[in-house]
Amino acid sequence: MPPIRSFVAIPLPDTIKKSIQDWMESLQKEAPSIRWKKPESLHVTLKFLGTVEEERFEKEFYPGFSRILAAFDPIKLYAKGTGQFPERGKPPLLWVGISGELDPLKQLAQAVGAFFEGHGFPIEKRSFTPHLTIARLKEKPSSGFLKRWQEAKSVSFGDFIADRVLFFKSIPAKTGSVYTVLREFELKKIRQP
Repeated sequence: MPPIRSFVAIPLPDTIKKSIQDWMESLQKEAPSIRWKKPESLHVTLKFLGTVEEERFEKEFYPGFSRILAAFDPIKLYAKGTGQFPERGKPPLLWVGISGELDPLKQLAQAVGAFFEGHGFPIEKRSFTPHLTIARLKEKPSSGFLKRWQEAKSVSFGDFIADRVLFFKSIPAKTGSVYTVLREFELKKIRQP
């Protein structure tokens, strides 16, 4: 089997995707050259794996992955506010923020990172900043767009319960990568009576 590009992420409910899509459409008139993400591709990345031999998923990753998720209850999150990476200068990447129960979310990301470190993947050096990538910029946007972007720092797109973690396959395409779900795992901490 050929290697595949993949990552591990928390999916979003359709209501959040629709709210973000409506808002993005209102901005597109101000910045037609921006490469916006398709709403169906929005997710909270926990671990980017890169190119991996496909047989490793069934043999190495899937059997033990549910055990690390058993330590976590579903997590209440909010899609709220906007930002950019890097924070200063030309923003090559625009995002919607994730807030809410961030301590358990960060612990989940650390547990996922540690799991994959045990399988030979490097630990991410940057601190975990939960976000939804919504656009990539190739050129500086108009001042009108930048003004509207700054005004959106407090926009709320809704709340959701993160109760699943998915393995995704990423297929590059001219119109933006296409993501296919490989496997789904539930967060299911066993509560003590």
